[in-house]
Amino acid sequence: MSVKTKKAVSVFSHIRIKELENWLPFQEGPILVVDRSLHLLGVLDESCFWRKRAEGKNEPVEKCMSLCFLRITSLSDLDENAPCQYDFFIIEDGDQYICYTASEAREWKYQQKVSGLLGINQSLHEQLEIALQKNKEFTQILNSSYDEIFVTDAKGNVLFVSESCKHFTGLPPEAFMNKNIRELVAKGIITNSVTLKTMATHTIHSVEQEYPSGKTVLATAKPVFDKEGKLYRVVCNSRDISELVEMKRRLTNSQSAQQDHSEPIIQKTIGGQKFITQSQNMISTLQLAERISPTDSSIFIHGESGVGKGVLAKIVHESSPRRNKPFVQVNCGAIPENLLESELFGYEAGAFTGANRRGKSGLVEMANEGTLFLDEIGEMPLGLQVKILHLVQDKAFKKVGGTVEKQVDIRIISATNKNLMQMIEEKTFRQDLYYRLHVVPLYIPPLRERKQDISLLTDYFLEKFCSKYSRSVELNEDTKLLIQLQEWKGNVRELENFIEQIVVTTQKPMISMEDLPLAMKQMIHNENHLTLQQMTLKKAVEETEKQVLSHALKQHKTTRKIAKALGVNQTTIMRKLRKYKLT
Repeated sequence: MSVKTKKAVSVFSHIRIKELENWLPFQEGPILVVDRSLHLLGVLDESCFWRKRAEGKNEPVEKCMSLCFLRITSLSDLDENAPCQYDFFIIEDGDQYICYTASEAREWKYQQKVSGLLGINQSLHEQLEIALQKNKEFTQILNSSYDEIFVTDAKGNVLFVSESCKHFTGLPPEAFMNKNIRELVAKGIITNSVTLKTMATHTIHSVEQEYPSGKTVLATAKPVFDKEGKLYRVVCNSRDISELVEMKRRLTNSQSAQQDHSEPIIQKTIGGQKFITQSQNMISTLQLAERISPTDSSIFIHGESGVGKGVLAKIVHESSPRRNKPFVQVNCGAIPENLLESELFGYEAGAFTGANRRGKSGLVEMANEGTLFLDEIGEMPLGLQVKILHLVQDKAFKKVGGTVEKQVDIRIISATNKNLMQMIEEKTFRQDLYYRLHVVPLYIPPLRERKQDISLLTDYFLEKFCSKYSRSVELNEDTKLLIQLQEWKGNVRELENFIEQIVVTTQKPMISMEDLPLAMKQMIHNENHLTLQQMTLKKAVEETEKQVLSHALKQHKTTRKIAKALGVNQTTIMRKLRKYKLT
């Protein structure tokens, strides 16, 4: 039942009772009493009206009006007790009035409460639906992980196991749910439990675990604390390393057998850079590069960013008869498009506003009798590709603003990390230029396709940066294995920067998995993360600071001792701990 809004009927205060006798029964709501200026005086008291009429009185209606009313602007203004204190509530609406009885006002208040409760109930229902949907999506995300995710409470009771456990143990998640980790250990389903170690120490642990299925995993358990700092959950992530463990076993089984059957290690030192590999597909690329080095054929190097395309180009140059002539490298993506032509081919005096009055030689002319390396050729503007095609075909070019062709004796090596065949279809790269450059293709596989090289490069970069920064740092075997497991999407460049970060930030001579920077820990748990190349300097500094403080907290229990160990004042330590929410 809703409270209707209706205009109130008004009568003048001087009207007599008898004049209203026949009219009053037909009025549904309260009748307001006003003076001749239409100012509100009160509300007609019908019980008083009819009593006086029964007594035969014919007084003005102002003698029968109630003054127990309250003028308001809206029913929303009423408090809970108002309907008990007043009989009527009047709202002025222009030159008319709206009148509600106390019961109608009470009914309206009740309806508002019911409506509010229904709204809250609907909101809670919607929030519950959203929470259930998010929980479903989160569970699907966890179950899509190739790694096994294992969650227990502080007492070791299993709360969640991802479906990938079938791959590791051969058992479905239901075999673990609602059981205690100690029970699973006692039954031999789990050995060397990293969860129990984290429960005991409240710190991160990483161990190798073997399942009855024959799988070996690298398990890392991390404690989760509640607001009071008490252990709340233990989250364990397990990655299958059976293949690497088997490889490690074979390598260590017999040193002589290893030497007889392993691939040879190939090293090429070019300037201050070293190209090192033990991967057969990389060795094949190097051997092909050395075979074609004595020729003048154009070479096209394919490979992802960071694999070492520039180093391979220098190897070709150093192995060729042109080794004592210039090697000129041009990054086509690093030079602005409007400057690229003049940088490549040079310009004549007065060729454009601001040009050198004596003109300028270009990079092509500087490479005469040597090698021109066009890196990131996929970034070459389409309009400039015509001049590059002419250079490749005729070994001739014109300077910007010039009319005379110049001949050059150069060998051209190109490289890109883009799909040029797709660019040809999209009309952003000339097909004729592609085939002129693509005489001898060389492919450098990404680091993830030559896992054995990761270990070699790790040792090489560790030695390089220890020497550079006068440090003495080693990685234990588990840490090396973990590094070898990663994808390294930034390839050799990312691995090099990562090892440098370890050398310059570590405070320990022997690095274990717990000492690895945050970037590596994020990779372990398959979280979205920025590679070291993609991090801003500020972000990298903050992550390093946080890592250093975390290690210091484990070694020193007071801020005074931490400050002394790190060589800063205590106030700085306290501020940094608050900033990174470390306790």
